[in-house]
Amino acid sequence: RFYDAPVSESVPDKVIGDISNVVPTINPNATVNDAIEMVKADKTINWLPMVDDDGVVKGLTSQMALSTFVFNGGDRTKPVKDAEIPVFRKLSSSTPLNVARFSIEINQEVVV
Repeated sequence: RFYDAPVSESVPDKVIGDISNVVPTINPNATVNDAIEMVKADKTINWLPMVDDDGVVKGLTSQMALSTFVFNGGDRTKPVKDAEIPVFRKLSSSTPLNVARFSIEINQEVVV
């Protein structure tokens, strides 16, 4: 269950699109090993959105999710979708920053 954000005086009246960056993504059919190699090659990657060929977000994984998958005996040749974070929320670039802030604090995972 996701909760709506209360008004916050400390967050600027902007939307995600005003501050968003391009982030690395991976196809959900790529292997867990492919994702691990991406993370190893770029130490700034903490979160890795899974985006299909049409540009639709299909899931989210992270360094921690990948590590947990492998340490629990997961097969590195399986699709990275098998190592996804089970709960995430898609926020559009027009989502107010306050809603994104609240989602991160209260609802945990966010994909933009």
